[in-house]
Amino acid sequence: MLSNVYFWRNTGYFGGAAETKPLLHTWSLAVEEQFYLVYPFLLLVCRRLSRARLLTLLCIITAASLALSEWAAHAAASASFFMLPTRAWEMLLGATLVLCPPPTRLRPWISNALSWLGMAAICGAALSFDSTTTFPGFAALPPCLGAALLIYSSATRRTLLGDILASRPLVLIGLMSYSLYLWHWPVLSFLRYWGGDQLPLAVRVGALVVSFALAYASWRYVEAPFRRGFTTVSGGKVALAAVALTFCLVTISLGIDQTRGLPGRLPKRVVAFCHVEHAGENLQVKASQIRQEQLPRLGVVGDGHRFDFLLWGDSHALALGGLCDTLAQEHGLSGVIAARLGTAPLVGIWRPTQGKDAIDWNDAVLDFVRKHRVSHVLLVSRWAVYVDGRPGGGMDTLVVDEHSRETSPTEARTAFSRALRKTIALLEAHGAAVWVLKQVPLQEGTPNRKLVWAALAGRDLPVGVSLAEHFGRQASVNDVINTATTRSTRILDPAEYCFDNHGCSRLGSASGTFYTDDNHLSSRGADRLLGPMLEPVFARFQLQQTKAAGLPQNGGRYDR
Repeated sequence: MLSNVYFWRNTGYFGGAAETKPLLHTWSLAVEEQFYLVYPFLLLVCRRLSRARLLTLLCIITAASLALSEWAAHAAASASFFMLPTRAWEMLLGATLVLCPPPTRLRPWISNALSWLGMAAICGAALSFDSTTTFPGFAALPPCLGAALLIYSSATRRTLLGDILASRPLVLIGLMSYSLYLWHWPVLSFLRYWGGDQLPLAVRVGALVVSFALAYASWRYVEAPFRRGFTTVSGGKVALAAVALTFCLVTISLGIDQTRGLPGRLPKRVVAFCHVEHAGENLQVKASQIRQEQLPRLGVVGDGHRFDFLLWGDSHALALGGLCDTLAQEHGLSGVIAARLGTAPLVGIWRPTQGKDAIDWNDAVLDFVRKHRVSHVLLVSRWAVYVDGRPGGGMDTLVVDEHSRETSPTEARTAFSRALRKTIALLEAHGAAVWVLKQVPLQEGTPNRKLVWAALAGRDLPVGVSLAEHFGRQASVNDVINTATTRSTRILDPAEYCFDNHGCSRLGSASGTFYTDDNHLSSRGADRLLGPMLEPVFARFQLQQTKAAGLPQNGGRYDR
């Protein structure tokens, strides 16, 4: 009953691929159970209302939940998908049918038309919606209204489509639909885990066949006997069995949890790839924290008024937080990190799907640079996603500014260029040297999963995308970076350090993975891939600090 809350909290930015979570589908069962607990009490409270007034009240609540769902689908997508307040309208839509006047006066051809219209809405959504569709919100209206029309049109007498749906084969599917729902997702989930995210059509068809076979078996030999058994077995025995089973499940679960997944069942070379550390997750700050001087510190603690460097960016900057902290300590430097998920470190732009909070946040960082006379600013981000959109085609990450006429890759590129030029100009005007780190390679699928399967099979470590593929993906945003920066801007390209001698991206070593997902470096990956690139950069920071302090430069570690 709380799995929707669990997945809301754990299926997010660093939560891993949702398609490989075998119990993800139980979130909807939790939402239904929560609804079934709340709705009867609502009816009890409203028991004195007339049928018409109760229908009006339910319609108002349904509309409010739908409006909240549409707003949250853009402002808080994960909560909108998983939580009851934003999904209640879908069940309330069905509840209102009970109170609607029956379609006794509708002519047969109208009822038939409504039923086919409902089926068309359901099929249209099934065929046209994909991973880029903003959902639920208004996008959930067609399938829900379609289902309501199908039910309503056959409420008093069956339509032609109602007769088809009442045929024995389809009724059988309906009878075992709950078991089919329980089985289909684990089957697909494990297949994706073993075979990759893009399953061939034949594999998907095979998964459907297996799901139907398992669903029939569990309906025939588990679900139906249980339903009949509750009429003959005493409640005490049922309760005792439930308590015993619960105790066993909790004991087993605690054992698995306390041992971190029973790692002893796997070879050590495999376990090395199973533990992935997300670097810098807790280093995020809000605009209010920045203005209150609460930026996370990196390196040594200085006098608190002047900082040698600032690491500014999104989640890709968070991934470098640990590395920059280590390098800063080695070189006696004092720095801070300003990072926020999904926010490009550029002034004046924002993502329409997230609102304009990014403007205030970036302005706060810029004010910090000016106030504290930060010597060096290192800009780190997943640049391409703000210009080209997501690899799967989603455009929710594109940026705009006050001059943008629409949200599109072309307008995003222009807005990005203006923002980069303006940001660099403002930073340099405040006396900061600007360093721009280009993006690390974006991988296909999940790198650590590839490493795990290679280790299990005893194969050599797999490699990632080629250098040509990487440059092709980054061509658009790299062109903007190369043309929008000034002569004094230092551009750092990680490509030289992320690829082997054959032009293949490095995914890991025998000690562990270099990635946490398809685009974020792990702590180990940051150290191994970008450490050699950033070490001389921090040595330069140290050299400038030494010169500014008027200290002797000979004898230093990087005095070469």
